[in-house]
Amino acid sequence: MRELKDIKYIYFLPYVHADHAWTNSRQWHIKRYVEGMRRTLDYMQVNPDYTFLIDAPLHFYDVIERFMPERLEEIRQRVREQRILIANGGMSLARPNNYGDELYLRNAAAGQNYFRTRFPEADQFMFFNADTGVGHSQMPQLLTQMGHTHYRFYRPEFALDHTGVPREFVWKGLDGSKIVATRGNYAGLQEGDCTDETLPDWEAQRKAFIDELLTEALPHMDTDVMFTHIGADDAYPQHNRVDRPSDITGLMEKWNAVEAAKITYATPAEYHKALTAQPLPEWDGVVDPVDLFYNVPTRSELSLTRLRFEAESLLLTAERLEVLLRELGGTIEEGLIASLWEQMFAYSGHAMQSLLTDDYEDMQEKAQLVRSRIRQYLRELLLRLAHAAGASQPDSYLFVNPCAFPREETVSVLITTPEHIKGLKLYDQNGDAIEYQILDGYEGDKPYVDKDFNEAEVAFTVKVPPLGYTRIHAVCDRVSVVPKAQNEVFLLAEDLDPAQTLVLDNGRYRFTIAGGQIRQVEDSQTGKIRVAEGEQFGQLRFYETYESEWSEWDRDKQHVFLPQKVRYDQRGPQQFHLSVTGTLNGREAVVEMTTKRNSPTVEYTVHLESRGEVGYFAMAFPAARDPEIVAGIPYGSERRNLDGIFYSEDHGIPKSNYLFYERSAKGGFFANRYASFLSGEGRLLLTQGQAAYLYRFLEQEGELETFFLFACHPDDNKKLWIRNGHVSRCGVGPHTFRFTASVLDRERCPARTERLVAALRHPILSTPMYETAPKAPAVLDRVAELPENLTLTALYVDGADLVLRLFENSGAPWQGQIPLNAAVRAADRCDVMGHVQDAVAVDAAGLHLSVRPWEIVTLRLRK
Repeated sequence: MRELKDIKYIYFLPYVHADHAWTNSRQWHIKRYVEGMRRTLDYMQVNPDYTFLIDAPLHFYDVIERFMPERLEEIRQRVREQRILIANGGMSLARPNNYGDELYLRNAAAGQNYFRTRFPEADQFMFFNADTGVGHSQMPQLLTQMGHTHYRFYRPEFALDHTGVPREFVWKGLDGSKIVATRGNYAGLQEGDCTDETLPDWEAQRKAFIDELLTEALPHMDTDVMFTHIGADDAYPQHNRVDRPSDITGLMEKWNAVEAAKITYATPAEYHKALTAQPLPEWDGVVDPVDLFYNVPTRSELSLTRLRFEAESLLLTAERLEVLLRELGGTIEEGLIASLWEQMFAYSGHAMQSLLTDDYEDMQEKAQLVRSRIRQYLRELLLRLAHAAGASQPDSYLFVNPCAFPREETVSVLITTPEHIKGLKLYDQNGDAIEYQILDGYEGDKPYVDKDFNEAEVAFTVKVPPLGYTRIHAVCDRVSVVPKAQNEVFLLAEDLDPAQTLVLDNGRYRFTIAGGQIRQVEDSQTGKIRVAEGEQFGQLRFYETYESEWSEWDRDKQHVFLPQKVRYDQRGPQQFHLSVTGTLNGREAVVEMTTKRNSPTVEYTVHLESRGEVGYFAMAFPAARDPEIVAGIPYGSERRNLDGIFYSEDHGIPKSNYLFYERSAKGGFFANRYASFLSGEGRLLLTQGQAAYLYRFLEQEGELETFFLFACHPDDNKKLWIRNGHVSRCGVGPHTFRFTASVLDRERCPARTERLVAALRHPILSTPMYETAPKAPAVLDRVAELPENLTLTALYVDGADLVLRLFENSGAPWQGQIPLNAAVRAADRCDVMGHVQDAVAVDAAGLHLSVRPWEIVTLRLRK
């Protein structure tokens, strides 16, 4: 804790916080940034002490480079003079908690490389995360692996003050990595009252300066140096945030003439040197388990967030298929996937959910182009794999496993033959018959004779090796399967009374369903009750609130889903599917549930509609009243101690002060990829899917909710910029959300959790095989198989090499061999920027590797 008398230096570093766009159009922002940079360069010519920070390629510098080329050499000169400073903030200023593992990493790495090519002399030791929240406890490792030694972040400033997080500290992350971390107001002197010419005298100016900049910060400082960015959103130099002239340089001169603590324009390097010359407190682990509820879960059908998550999973899957294809001697589209990652960065910035309509549609078109292109390429990759593998039998199908562990799972596939289906038998690679379930049969427009169906969709269990493939083939034996289809009642599905009790027994669990909702989960083998009768397992809700931009999470008016009819149209034994139709707040809603043979997982698909209601949608699951909540994060997991979280609701903070504290949903926390928590005699695992990454624990009820959508009506809001925003901002229209709930053993096993999450994220893929000339082994054994406590995050082709990235998932060291069948002759261990650290031994047994607890490892495999 410091007082003003304890401070030696106050360092000012001017900058402009550049959103892609915020409350104004992108066109306005581009013109604003170009004019602001011209004024900054002009001011530097008359004030040789003035410094300036650039941190965002796509939001800011790309605009400068494109639209004011006449002054680029001047910018380069100021960088050489170390008066314009470069701090990596990633290609887009992205939020670290609600982006996927690889998207955030590659965005950050690309930002650093972007500036390196333009300013190779700039020392990007600082990672600058403005206006987006601190991030998860793997940030120290990610940033140090990028070569950064200082992490500067903002938000939530006052909530972290309240919970005791220092303003300057050494952050020790999940794996033990350490980085100097500092925080504060992202826009110092944005009010600028201290330079107001109407103030009567110096004492009034001095008091205004202290009130605006120092009063809140000093009690939470441990050093004698203070650092603040001067400027705000779209700010001009020597102006406040409403364009009123603010003579900050004049204020500094007056202050320095009479005060002991000196104010100077400075660089991050000067601050870092002074800061690290004195002892800093250490913070171990989670800094902020809540994230900003400012990031309201607006996850509509048109949401950029949903499009990002989907595209990232598809890209990671496609990268792995490229590796398999190249191992079989096939050809890939060189550079395509790298180009799609780059295109993703463009719509990955923060605050884009609130763009004005034209700008949002521009970003959405980019997102949909990426998604469409990668889907098309995935289909093409599968066909190329089928061509490279070939088949020994007609009517064969290729099944590909994108994960680095073997899988035995139920899959569904459309079976066709040139002469229709009359009788059907399926065989695996060993010639053994495969039991299957008919899901549906299809007819064309011609009454062909001597057939059961033109084509049929079937479900069966398939075994696929890690990062490999297998084949099955179909034979029509002329023995009709119509009786089998009728027995499996896909033709005879009928609407049931929702009060009727149904039991779905998939061989692992018996799910008892009553009132259109799962009411009990029982172990099929032991009879042990995992979820007790009557618990709210998957109850769909709508909370009606008053009009609010982001902050209203009251629970006074709760509406629950009221089932009206149940349709039971897939009844096993391979796949079960139930569709429940009813109403929610007077509007039709549908909840679909699917579970597969021997699976612990229920796949939920929720269809709902919002037509301007004000409130939010969620789904609740039973949770222990004193839960051990584990939240997935990029490259690891964190425990959530909800007792230690500051919520403004607990402290009587007025809602009008929401932006200061950003803690408006009591019991709320964030989890990326999954949330795991105790429930009855088991543990539930909710995967993110297309639901929000924000969750809430309701202690009184013993429930945990996953949020879907925040809905409001733009015409009811007095702020014009919100009314001019895209409809997705308000959640109007029909929406579909998909996620999974898995029932696991009570004792947590991180390795098995990670495998389940990976399998759900990267499903087994299939494609028909049209050629009958075998060209490769019947089963591609593996490219790389990882032990259980190592999780594969990326595997991709890079020139002649392969890049493999993984992390240790259980908090335990590991040492051993990773077997390979790829023609790898050498391997190097790299940081996440690709810089070689040391060689890795390779022999007939594979890679010899040792991994620290929670370590992120990047390997370059050389042919």
